[in-house]
Amino acid sequence: MKTFKQFVCESHPMYGMSFDDFDQSDNGWRSLPDKEHSRVISGYLRKNSNKLKPRHRDILNWHLGQAYAMKDNTKRAIRHMEKSTQSGDDQWNNYARATISFLKGDKENFDRYSSGQNNNKETLDNLRNNFGKSYKDAY
Repeated sequence: MKTFKQFVCESHPMYGMSFDDFDQSDNGWRSLPDKEHSRVISGYLRKNSNKLKPRHRDILNWHLGQAYAMKDNTKRAIRHMEKSTQSGDDQWNNYARATISFLKGDKENFDRYSSGQNNNKETLDNLRNNFGKSYKDAY
């Protein structure tokens, strides 16, 4: 017999959405209260894992990691963020590694990975200027 939590995780109406609708639209997981983000993204990944393209799984793992980081659950955040790295995408990988270094409080590696050209420069600057603060406060 399933617990109520298992039933809720398997039956959320958003789990039937396409990846683009779930992750990239205003009607997806971002429309929910912050406290629901990690639960709903995690459930979506479980329910749709076999249907998702590898890159979509990576993006959802990144967003799941961010949701955990916003709740100061650093261990889970890092575990999911590490799943988002892409072979051949140095810019993304450097952003991911810099963020993970921020969460670990590793300034040396943060500086190493956050230097250079990056599409996420504004976020990296926020993390740099707020190093030592929570991810939620720095982001």
